[in-house]
Amino acid sequence: MPTERLRDPFREQLLEQRVVTLTGPLDDTACAEAAAELLHLDRADPGRELSLYLNSSGGALTPLLGLVDVVRSLACPVQTVCLGRAERTAAVLLAVGTPGRRVVMPQARLLLAHPDPGTEPDGHPLAAEELMHHADSWERRLRAVEALLAEATGTSRERVRHDLEHGLAMGAEGAVGYGLADTIGRRPPNG
Repeated sequence: MPTERLRDPFREQLLEQRVVTLTGPLDDTACAEAAAELLHLDRADPGRELSLYLNSSGGALTPLLGLVDVVRSLACPVQTVCLGRAERTAAVLLAVGTPGRRVVMPQARLLLAHPDPGTEPDGHPLAAEELMHHADSWERRLRAVEALLAEATGTSRERVRHDLEHGLAMGAEGAVGYGLADTIGRRPPNG
């Protein structure tokens, strides 16, 4: 597992409680570290629930889709919890948690919108010619996100596509109504 995150005593305590946190941009490094922690916890005690706490404005599609694959491959149930905000790709992570275990806190803000195509594939800005080269791959990844959200929320792909293209902001009640979360938390969850 990445050593910088493990040297933090607070993070170590959270991991002991089977809690992984993702805050800030969802770039290659953050997603790889979270994936490593999730895989470690899953292997250490398969079948025992773990929690993924989110407070993020989102990030690049490539690391998100890799992390989604990890979350979906785990043997244990994954509680996803939105603390503060889950925007763009972070909203997808909230939605792909284990059904019935997706929580949004009362003051949280969510945004369904396409990520910025200028930060693919590694989170760093791309030059115009690189954007053209990656256009087909970008389109396939956008369609994959639409399919993930449609499946996780029970919303039609057409509506998901419209909402991603136009941006849809919502609070906790809206997130539950849309199907991004199952419940509104009333106090900090205990992992």
